[in-house]
Amino acid sequence: MLQPFYDRLHALLILQKILQADETTLNVIRDGRETKSKSYMWLHQSGGHESEHPIVLYDYQSTRAGAHAESFLRAFSGHLQVDGYAGYHALPSDDCILVGCMAHARRKFKASILVMRCSKA
Repeated sequence: MLQPFYDRLHALLILQKILQADETTLNVIRDGRETKSKSYMWLHQSGGHESEHPIVLYDYQSTRAGAHAESFLRAFSGHLQVDGYAGYHALPSDDCILVGCMAHARRKFKASILVMRCSKA
């Protein structure tokens, strides 16, 4: 029943100039696979401040394959803010410009400072 609503939100989402995407693991108990199998919830949301009506869509997938990002964002053209996961590199680079996540950059920077401090001690 909600599929037409979801499809319309998806169509509006990929018209944005800035999107953010991430994926996280979850366990699904009854999808025909072993209980300990990892599944993934992909999050796609409008980014920046240009959107009067922010959109957040979730896309459940049984794997983390980059093909899922490519399929969901196939018609997107603009800047896509993501972490360093290589699966997003399947997107056409002429249309989709990947930009980094400052939280991930900060973690790596902070970790390298700690390594430098420890090595001097």
